[in-house]
Amino acid sequence: MRTLLVPTVLALAVAVAGCSGGDDSSSGAAAPASPTTETVTVTPTPTPTTTPTPTTTATPTPTAGSTPLCGTPDLDVAVSTAPGGGTAGATNLRLTLTNTSDHACVMNGWSGVSYVGGGDGDQVGAAAAREDADRRTDVTVAPGESGVERVRVADPGAYGDDCDATPVDGFRVYPPDNRRSVYVERPGTGCASADVDLLTVWPVTAA
Repeated sequence: MRTLLVPTVLALAVAVAGCSGGDDSSSGAAAPASPTTETVTVTPTPTPTTTPTPTTTATPTPTAGSTPLCGTPDLDVAVSTAPGGGTAGATNLRLTLTNTSDHACVMNGWSGVSYVGGGDGDQVGAAAAREDADRRTDVTVAPGESGVERVRVADPGAYGDDCDATPVDGFRVYPPDNRRSVYVERPGTGCASADVDLLTVWPVTAA
């Protein structure tokens, strides 16, 4: 805030008149008036404030023609005995992942497969070892179509006491590149020892 002192014009005029002539001793001369001041308040003009424009983060748009990953909710997972049954000392199973969504999706690699038991979903033994990494490839499945994986289950009896044979309720399966699992019921016998590779899985292929 600035304050301006403005002398009055009247005081100046009286002073000049007193110097122009006349009898200084005249009893009729008026005494000079005391200067007065006038306070003028100047209010500064506010600086305009600009409200920042919010920054909007764009959601990435999928590339046209790209095929999304097959998520666990998109798939029906089933386990069955593979054609031919198996080999000496092992049983071959077929893990079938069927696309139940309304769009095509893609899978690549292996499912995570392990035995669970105890009626509470606790893992029993080691998860399935993975074979044939050089054969993994993208498998695109249309709605209603399936990808399949071979799962080999070794004979628990072949490992003797090292197996620590334990009843199992079925499998926990994580479809390729997913962190959400499904449970597939299939009672049997597993090895509680994590040092025994009872299960082996191969990459997904087209059905």
